[in-house]
Amino acid sequence: MSRNIHRLRDSELRAALGKSKTLHDGGGLYFQSTEGGAASFHYRYQIGKRTTKMGLGPYPTISLADARESHKHFKRLKALGQDPLKVRDAERASARRSYRSIQTIFEEFFATYKRQLKGEGEAGRWWSPVKNHVLPSLGEDTVETLTVDRVISTFGDAHALRSPLGLIPAI
Repeated sequence: MSRNIHRLRDSELRAALGKSKTLHDGGGLYFQSTEGGAASFHYRYQIGKRTTKMGLGPYPTISLADARESHKHFKRLKALGQDPLKVRDAERASARRSYRSIQTIFEEFFATYKRQLKGEGEAGRWWSPVKNHVLPSLGEDTVETLTVDRVISTFGDAHALRSPLGLIPAI
C-alpha cells in the first residue's frame, strides 16, 4: 500500500481556521488549528518508542509549501539518524550566538548602564577608551572566536599607550 503525501490544499487550511481541527498532510506533517483562530504546522516523528511533535511555524505566516519544504528537510535528517528537533535547536542557538559581536555586546552594556556613569559615560572615562582601543581590535569578533591572546594583546597595547614609559608591568 502506498502512502499518500501532500493531501492538503490551501483552501482546506483556510476553511479550518477558527475551528478546532487537526489535518494530516502525510509523512508526519500536520496542520492544527484552534477555535481561538491560531493555526500552525508541525512535524510528528518517532525515534525508538518516543514520539515527538516539532513545531514548524504559524499559518499563514508559513505557507503550506514552506511547511512541506521544512518537513522534507527534517524528515531527511531523521532518515540520517539525527533527531530533527535537537538539530534545529542547536542551529538556532548557534545563530543566536554568532551574530553578537563584541562591539554589539559593549554597545548594549553601555546603553544599559550609561545613566549610572558620570556624564552618562560620554566624558571619555569609560566609553572613549573602549571605542578607541578595544573595539577597533576586537569589535568584529564574537565570544565564540575571541581568544585570550587577542584580549591580552589588545589591553596590553591600550595600557602601553597610557603608560608614561610605554611599558607593560609584569603580571
